[in-house]
Amino acid sequence: MDNNLRERLVIVLTTASVLATVGLGSAAAYALTHGGTSTVALQGNQALAAAAGTPAPGDQGAAAATSAPSAAAGTSGPQGGSTTTTTTGGTGGNQRPVAGVNNSNNFIHGGKITVGGIFDESGPLDATVERDTVRAYFNKVNAAGGVNGYQLQLIDCDSNFNPSQAHTCAQRLLAAGVMAIVGWTSVSGEQTEAPYLDTQTQSCSQCGVPIFGGLGVDAEFQSPLSFPVADALGRQGYAGGWHSCQVGNQHTAVVYLNAAFAASVNGGILKGLATCGQHPTGNDDVSEDLSNTQDYGPVVAPWLTDGTKSVLAALDPFSIARLYQAMETDQFHVPLAAGGLDKTTAEGAYGSYFQGAQSLTAVLEPVGHESNPAIADYLNTVTQYYPDQVHKGNLDVYTEEQWIAAHVFVQALRNIHGPITRAALVQAAQNLTNFDTGGLTKPLTYGHGGINDPNRWVEWMHNATGKADGWVTDSDWVEIPYNPS
Repeated sequence: MDNNLRERLVIVLTTASVLATVGLGSAAAYALTHGGTSTVALQGNQALAAAAGTPAPGDQGAAAATSAPSAAAGTSGPQGGSTTTTTTGGTGGNQRPVAGVNNSNNFIHGGKITVGGIFDESGPLDATVERDTVRAYFNKVNAAGGVNGYQLQLIDCDSNFNPSQAHTCAQRLLAAGVMAIVGWTSVSGEQTEAPYLDTQTQSCSQCGVPIFGGLGVDAEFQSPLSFPVADALGRQGYAGGWHSCQVGNQHTAVVYLNAAFAASVNGGILKGLATCGQHPTGNDDVSEDLSNTQDYGPVVAPWLTDGTKSVLAALDPFSIARLYQAMETDQFHVPLAAGGLDKTTAEGAYGSYFQGAQSLTAVLEPVGHESNPAIADYLNTVTQYYPDQVHKGNLDVYTEEQWIAAHVFVQALRNIHGPITRAALVQAAQNLTNFDTGGLTKPLTYGHGGINDPNRWVEWMHNATGKADGWVTDSDWVEIPYNPS
């Protein structure tokens, strides 16, 4: 990846902590601090209840009760709220039913509004930084008095990069009586658990849970109860392939993550490359298992002799580092395209090929935009409550996305004028129109009962110096006219 050495493009979609998936950064990190406030972790077979009281800023400890909260109907408490000019109104007391959503339970536990999140906190990926970003936003809101007089609390569960564990987490969170899922980052679980959480059925009477944020997997764009904030990963894949064509890259090899949503991402990449007549096959189209691939030498080796002239990599930043290392070992220096490369903990291992790297992003790149008030608020708040996550360089595109997701959730919550129910929350979120994220994205608009797809835009950027602070944004927002199938 480099402009001086023949610009490289790598479209890494990590969904992840996060990982894999073209066009975005990854939340994968191997050494993160697990301290925090306003949260409860679900561990083993226990659903731990929320800590009593509001933690003070900077407090890294989290106390927990020993029993899981249960949904309490009709809990009393302040019901007022405020709206902003970015919405089309709140939800009144006479709520019309929302299909598949429990319209009676009041999801207040001990004066707190309880939400859940499934995160890959162990295994090859570490999304604790996304978890802590949501917690930081909640802490900020709680310190200012909460929402309509209530404090916010997050119950998190470790999916351990394991689909079975992700499903267990979904069941535990439902049993804990969470009102919604906010900012989840589970590469292993989102594609399968989003449909499970969507609709109440005979086998899951507690389902019908609204979801805010996530990685952008296809399933999150197929439910009226899901409120994504970023571009769909498959669309980002298409954007990467198309942009590779636009900059003149030829004979492009594609390497992507072997995950539940990977087919959509890779399909987008291939359709983007097809716009200039490129159709990678065989050794040029390689699926890699994130949990097992430590040496990318066998991936690079065929490219040395098959005419490969550029690479698109839909991998997390740490796998990209290993790919770079293998390319340097073999002195295979071609343009390489990737998104979400701006993760400091991984950038130090990219090597000399990093300079000139090009990327795409569905949210505003912090480097170069530190004076933007929304960027400053994001960075300062996470630094206040979880300084180690910032100082260790763990923030990335996915943490910013989950910050926005928490913001959208809180605004929808504030717009409820009446009982705090899932149905009221869904209606309030569907009423959000031209929601201003402060420039972190284009304004977001959701729909009434339809499928929510509020962000179809990306920006292009490149790294001018080969260092973490060398990112330069090259474009304004560019709309990507592609729908993943």
